[in-house]
Amino acid sequence: MIMERSPHMRIANLLNNLREQEERHDELLRQTQEVIAMSARLVRESKTLLSRPTLHDPPNEGGHHRQGMVGGS
Repeated sequence: MIMERSPHMRIANLLNNLREQEERHDELLRQTQEVIAMSARLVRESKTLLSRPTLHDPPNEGGHHRQGMVGGS
């Protein structure tokens, strides 16, 4: 006859499983927070780069750079 585990053993195993689950959850939460922090940093850096003046003026409606039109027209 197979003996069933005692209720105390089952409770101990369930608590152990719950503890392991909490540890995995904590690790996933930590990794998620890292990804959010990296994303925020990348967004800030992108905004900084996009707000810098460029070496050339943006093209006008005809697609030509204004600097290339010096002395023309």
